[in-house]
Amino acid sequence: MRSFSKTQSYSFGELSPSRKRVDTISKFFFSISNIIAIVALVVLLLTIINQAFTMVGTIDKVDRTTLIDSPINSLSKTELISLLEQNLTANRIKTLDRDIPLIERNQAQLIQLVESEVFKTSIVASYNLFDSLLHSNSVKTQILTDYPQARISMRSWINWSFITNTMSKNPEDAGVRTAILGSFFIILIAILVAFPLGGSRAI
Repeated sequence: MRSFSKTQSYSFGELSPSRKRVDTISKFFFSISNIIAIVALVVLLLTIINQAFTMVGTIDKVDRTTLIDSPINSLSKTELISLLEQNLTANRIKTLDRDIPLIERNQAQLIQLVESEVFKTSIVASYNLFDSLLHSNSVKTQILTDYPQARISMRSWINWSFITNTMSKNPEDAGVRTAILGSFFIILIAILVAFPLGGSRAI
């Protein structure tokens, strides 16, 4: 007597149990990988924010009260430029003008120049954002204990000056303009070389 093996039929679009198991496992690992990627991205962003905004203690090598009578933030662009021209050498002014003319700089850039070039301000203490917010009083006390003459302020390291400034021996004044322009030119050269070669190979 002839026997026939029992077959199982599935409707169109329906998966077999084994395929369903594989599909479920694949979806599980895909979800896990997405979660890990999102967590890693959040941690990266929090780390950047934590280090980009800090509470700093600064000390002026040249006492600013001997040069200005009001807070530096209240000075106009004309007053800031005048302060630079009166306290820097002509050669140094020419060097700064070759980079970006003083008259074309905004107030924040001029203030940064006055502090670094005239007051010779240096950072003596720095605390990340989370410590500055969660332990503000203890951080300020620690800074003033170590450096009684220090000026305490919050500082953002990601700003327009960081993008437009070139490399500098002073970390506070350093920027990424050179790196950005270098990357742009590399991409431009790659495009100019790749398109003609690719087009010629396709013909």
